[in-house]
Amino acid sequence: MVNMKLICVNNKTDEDEIRDLEISHYNYTYHGERVYYFNLTIGKSYENLGSNDKNLIKIKDDYGYSEYLPKHCFKNLDEIRDEKINTILDGK
Repeated sequence: MVNMKLICVNNKTDEDEIRDLEISHYNYTYHGERVYYFNLTIGKSYENLGSNDKNLIKIKDDYGYSEYLPKHCFKNLDEIRDEKINTILDGK
């Protein structure tokens, strides 16, 4: 899975998820609504730098920093393709 391109599908998470994932306070920005926004552009591809953690992956963000971010923020190209195919097949 290392070096696989991932697409950002979510650039925010809530305070409880941050606490559960044990992400350091340097990895997110607080915007006043108890929602934390990561330095990620939705729809942009990012390089997966790998991780042994089941909930976090190491990604280089929009500012060029490599940091651990929640896996739920990303999907790989196969997952996105499968979702699109299923949507077409379901007629939605």
